[in-house]
Amino acid sequence: MINLLIEPNDEFVVEFAVAKDKNGRIYSDTNLVDLKEMLSTVGIECEIEEHSATFKKPNFKDVVDMAEAFYGSTGGRISINLIQDKYKKVTKLIKSWTFKDLSGNEIKPTQENINKLEPIVAQVIADKVDIETGGTLSGF
Repeated sequence: MINLLIEPNDEFVVEFAVAKDKNGRIYSDTNLVDLKEMLSTVGIECEIEEHSATFKKPNFKDVVDMAEAFYGSTGGRISINLIQDKYKKVTKLIKSWTFKDLSGNEIKPTQENINKLEPIVAQVIADKVDIETGGTLSGF
């Protein structure tokens, strides 16, 4: 029998790598091998870290609540804000991540800290969360 109910503790993990070059430029990808190969191909030496973030698996109610944030209507036209959808998924579903500050202290995955993320890192996380949750238009 297939269980069709999402339990409160159901979750998924997004793994990704982050690199920083000597000029402070940040690179990120969900595939460590691909990131290393890309940097090597163009001759960029970087410090590389592997990270992960754990997310709550969304149930139907979560999907409905998040949909309110990215659907809009003006003049009889419906608009969809895809980046807002991804942002909402990350901020609503995140449970934990492996980020630490320069002193080695855990950084909590609060909305305030999510807002402070390097854009490329946030985009890599958000894209993977979107894929894991079926994508923006998967249920509509």
